[in-house]
Amino acid sequence: MAISRATWAYNVYKGDNPVTQMVVIDVNSETGVRTPVDLSRFNIRAEVRPSANSSTILLTLPIVITDAANGIFQWQFTSAETQAFPFVSGVFDIQMETKEANVDDRLKFTFITGTMSVTEDVTKPLGSPFSNNRSDLDGGRSAFEKAAREAARAQEAIKRSPRRTR
Repeated sequence: MAISRATWAYNVYKGDNPVTQMVVIDVNSETGVRTPVDLSRFNIRAEVRPSANSSTILLTLPIVITDAANGIFQWQFTSAETQAFPFVSGVFDIQMETKEANVDDRLKFTFITGTMSVTEDVTKPLGSPFSNNRSDLDGGRSAFEKAAREAARAQEAIKRSPRRTR
């Protein structure tokens, strides 16, 4: 088997619900023929940590083998999960390991390493005080403009109120 190791900068936006699918391919070093690796005898795992030497696991990728015969696996996150990610960046790797009962007999190969970053969404959800979507409009003005008008009215009211002397 000649599976090459790859590096990847994986970026997730908070609030998104990405599905990431990958295929493990064996490339014959003599002929160049590419063949999917049958994953039925492998487990695939991945962890995100602050650094490679850290004992802290920030996240375990929820990997599922979806088509073992064709080498396909995937993971996905819900919007709520990505919104709640408690970190901004980390390092990760993805390993495949054979399923032998005796741990000493298992073969393990790390085939992807990289960095994972979590980015704040620029486009905010409908109803957010920072969005400028139709649901946030009041008479053609955004929530921000409405708040600015209310603040200006409050300042005018303070100026007009009679001052008390002690």
